[in-house]
Amino acid sequence: MRFCHLSVFLLALVCTLWRSPRAEAITILPSQSCASTWEGKSLSQTQFDPLQDADYRAYQNRLRAKSWHREKCNKPWTILISMMVSPDLEKYAIADLLQLEKQIEGSALQADVIIQIEEQQSRRVRRYHLHQTSTSIPAPNTSEELAQLSFNQLKSPIISEFYAHSLIPARKRFANFVRWGVQDYPSENLMLVFWGHGKGWQTLSELNLRATLAKIQCWRKKPLDVLAWDACFMQSLEDAVEVAPWTRFVCGSEDIESCAGYDYTNVVQAVTHPQQHSSDPALHVAASLPTLYEKSFNSNGGSQANLDPKITETLTGSTLKSQEVLENLLPALNQLAQELQKWTHQSDIWQSVKMVIRKSPTYAGGTRDLGIFLMELLGVIKDIRPEKTTRDVDYLTQLIEHTCMVLNRSILRTALGKQYAFPEDRQICQAAGVSIFLPRTSSEFHEQIKLISRSELYLSHPFFRVRSPWAGWVRSMYR
Repeated sequence: MRFCHLSVFLLALVCTLWRSPRAEAITILPSQSCASTWEGKSLSQTQFDPLQDADYRAYQNRLRAKSWHREKCNKPWTILISMMVSPDLEKYAIADLLQLEKQIEGSALQADVIIQIEEQQSRRVRRYHLHQTSTSIPAPNTSEELAQLSFNQLKSPIISEFYAHSLIPARKRFANFVRWGVQDYPSENLMLVFWGHGKGWQTLSELNLRATLAKIQCWRKKPLDVLAWDACFMQSLEDAVEVAPWTRFVCGSEDIESCAGYDYTNVVQAVTHPQQHSSDPALHVAASLPTLYEKSFNSNGGSQANLDPKITETLTGSTLKSQEVLENLLPALNQLAQELQKWTHQSDIWQSVKMVIRKSPTYAGGTRDLGIFLMELLGVIKDIRPEKTTRDVDYLTQLIEHTCMVLNRSILRTALGKQYAFPEDRQICQAAGVSIFLPRTSSEFHEQIKLISRSELYLSHPFFRVRSPWAGWVRSMYR
């Protein structure tokens, strides 16, 4: 609870310090919906039309001349996608943009899809407002078709274009994009997607994402609905705890994600065609993302199956409920760590737990699936004979099982590949689709810990930078 109270205090402090006339103007969503503002208008009147509009500025001026200001009306959804495009991902980026462009028809009153593309090689940055066009290019189904794609095939208007200055860091460009998108395309529900190569907590730190999400909450008077990582290694508990105070749901993969990533055709359909009578559209979309990602690679008709047929073995994806992570999972993990510290002072037990860490597989950056680790830890503790310890084996067993149950409740939806299928699929502790930093070797731990220890997961009092019980126990295992 102290963590949650401190988060509220920090939010108030951020909102007080980060003030400008422009920011204050967008703290309240427009009361009028775009559907009512544009009632009776055809899509050709309210969408970009190259026959009428020389460029995006001309399109905006045309709407404003008729008092159809987009920034003054509200839509059900805005999807902001920040694409950090390295040369090896360029064709996949184009494929995703073409998928999105194809799906915009009929969604003009439901959603806006706003893209910022940063080509890392040329440093060219472009912003697009995606619109459905008269020419539709089929989604690539093979690597040969993928190779034929070009950015020139996009027909949606470029909002702005510039080159990234070396003196302006990526986190500043990212924050500016998000601020502008929230301001100019207000909506009831907001999804922010990071697209590109992920490096775990390092990516989150480089983007200074926590500060940007706090500002979103200041601007909108409510948290970001869905944060989606279309990138590798981003669904870790370290990342989740960092962003949880400012989000409702966090979606991503704990392991290597396919270069093909999300099937954006299905993502847009989930946004624009919510379940009937759904009282929480964001819940529906957040729950859909892992399942849609998994289905797109299904060998029996999956839209991206031919682009990456092997991913079905190792695929991981999950959606976390941010509030559950903060209020229940984090305290349970720290309570477990406090008890483990007492146990692992005993040499033989310390060695047994150390063996679990050394032998079980890890992902890049020294992370491992939290559910699998708890499952293996439970097995070790259950094997300890009562006469070998003065401590209560049953109590520690209960703490591990409780942590597993809380972890399960914190996960809205999980999608896992075939290698994660265990015989006892009904056990309390099982693969979760969420990772945690527990590397196999001491050298890897000491290489990463200076960065990881800045995570809120490692701090029981973030304001005073005091270590959490979990941080203390983890450090003790690598001494």
